[in-house]
Amino acid sequence: MIKLDITMISLKEKTLGRTGLKVRTLGFGGIPVQRISEEEAIKVIIRSYELGINYFDTARGYTNSEERIGKAIKNILKDRTNLIITHRLHSIRTSDLILVMKNGEIVAQGEHDDLIVSSEDYRKVFGKQLEDGFIAQEVN
Repeated sequence: MIKLDITMISLKEKTLGRTGLKVRTLGFGGIPVQRISEEEAIKVIIRSYELGINYFDTARGYTNSEERIGKAIKNILKDRTNLIITHRLHSIRTSDLILVMKNGEIVAQGEHDDLIVSSEDYRKVFGKQLEDGFIAQEVN
């Protein structure tokens, strides 16, 4: 069992490019959570957020850490307005509103099921394509 015995510390913030989004300079790398149980991983991620970490890094190569971070963040962000910047479908599939941007402009908006049918740009980003009347599964 992992026990975090850390008190909240003052973390410096940095602005991400021209987005205006502020993240703490101390981030959370996803590799360690693939080595513990899912339940422990979710607790560690939630506790890290409570301690002030608001940048969680993950990648496809981190095996199940991407899914675990996603589950923890879904719990953390429940009943709040959130901005998620991603190119990974599972990160936004259940979002209430998805904005599709191209060249700095919003070119489509809606929920996943609607956008996968109506937006070519959305399908391109997520490796989707219409084939013979059905929508292909996510391409890994």
